[in-house]
Amino acid sequence: MTQPIQPLRRSAGRTVLCAVWLVVIWWTMPDLARAQSPETVAPGGEQPKPEVAPPPRTNPFGSFVRGITVFGTGDAYLMANANRPPGGDNLLRNFDTRRGEVRMNYVEMAFERKTSDRVALGFRADLGAGPTAKLVGAPEPGPSGLKYVQQAYLSVRAPIGSGLTVDAGKFVTPAGAEVIETQDNWNYSRSLLFAWAIPYYHAGVRASYAVNDKVTATGFVLNGWNNVKDNNASKSVAAQVVVAPTDRVSLAATWMGGAEQTAVDGWRHMVDAIVNVTLTPRVKLQLNADLVRDRGLGPGVGWHGVAALRAQLTPAWTLAPRLEWFADPQGVSTGVAQDVVEGTLTVQRTIAAGLSARAEYRVDRSTMAFFPNEDGTTRRWQQTVGVGLFYGWSSR
Repeated sequence: MTQPIQPLRRSAGRTVLCAVWLVVIWWTMPDLARAQSPETVAPGGEQPKPEVAPPPRTNPFGSFVRGITVFGTGDAYLMANANRPPGGDNLLRNFDTRRGEVRMNYVEMAFERKTSDRVALGFRADLGAGPTAKLVGAPEPGPSGLKYVQQAYLSVRAPIGSGLTVDAGKFVTPAGAEVIETQDNWNYSRSLLFAWAIPYYHAGVRASYAVNDKVTATGFVLNGWNNVKDNNASKSVAAQVVVAPTDRVSLAATWMGGAEQTAVDGWRHMVDAIVNVTLTPRVKLQLNADLVRDRGLGPGVGWHGVAALRAQLTPAWTLAPRLEWFADPQGVSTGVAQDVVEGTLTVQRTIAAGLSARAEYRVDRSTMAFFPNEDGTTRRWQQTVGVGLFYGWSSR
């Protein structure tokens, strides 16, 4: 009777061993066991969706700062004048005004956050120092510290059509083919039109709208010419239309009108036109014309001129001749009733990224004996030769 008991004990032992083994598997592989457990299976046999982590919190201030672009530029020159004027000044110049000395011309840093379809609020601030800053800010009737702020304005983009951009504050003039920063011009010296025909900056409001990909229109309400603090009780207005019918041709036409004298006696009207033509990938032509009449100074009083520039570009060298005529029949702009013709030849060498040097020869010839000579007399002409070194960089 004892023989059949051993098989039963072995069978029971195997059963207990299998049960223990299953428990061990259950606890050492919990994910597999739970995945197959009826409690974790969704109705219909579908697996439950994993929990999605909430998106990380964004820092609005950090996003605003990352959208700011920082620019910088520095400019120095050395100029010689064949007349050797006793005062050391090159007449009819605005920035390269001194002869016979190495001179730091301008140092600037600018900060900009542009508006776009996704960015509704932006700004621009250009801070500069040096003789150029002092000269540009010299006509300002407001605080003297404003000369160090070339531009400072807020921008708002309204979702109207293709986007209406409104700027309020101080900004450079829309007129003229040249700008204050040397690196953005073809020649080192500025044209007579830039120095004597148009303003440097304005304070007010402007609204710009792209009608399509070829036409942009801008309207302005301004304090006047070269004044943050208005010099009278009248405002000036302006309008500009930029047309680019092809990739090779563009036209910018600007009209500006308003009383610019302290006593509001009559309006000053300015018409500025710029034509840019790309003849070949290496040859560009630029024409600039200005006409100004100021009834506040008397009937028919004003000035006008035409400038033509052409640049031939190679990877390292740039050749830019300029020919210009400026008429100041009543002497209101230059101080002497005269016509002046100037010719300039500029050669630029790119030294490294952002760093360039320019060598320039220029002749100014007047209908009057206007330019001082070293012996105390005056001449009708002035010849200068100079070199300039400038550097520009951007954070983007």
